[in-house]
Amino acid sequence: MRSTYFDTGKRKLKRNGFTLRVRQDDAKHLQTVKSANGAQFGRGEWETEIKDSTPDFGKIDGTPLEPFASRKLRRKLRPVFETSVHRITLPLRTRRSEIELGDHRPAFALKVQQKSA
Repeated sequence: MRSTYFDTGKRKLKRNGFTLRVRQDDAKHLQTVKSANGAQFGRGEWETEIKDSTPDFGKIDGTPLEPFASRKLRRKLRPVFETSVHRITLPLRTRRSEIELGDHRPAFALKVQQKSA
């Protein structure tokens, strides 16, 4: 799995509490907008499938990034770094919920994600 993070040269997204990522997993591309603004616990996250590895601004409607998506920002946006990991996941199910445990290699980073309640 390869993830590319995008921002401007002056890090406008980061300065305003946003992250814009495009993740490629096999032939699937997922665009994720993350926002730390106003979050008491954790952060807001909006994910949608896109056609390729280029951010799709038509898919940010309804996210906190939408008001920042000017033509100038779109022109100045560029890849700032990339990660490549191998993910191993283990689904855990009970009668009422589903949790996914994930290990991202090469670095060990255990992620616990509630899938349903």
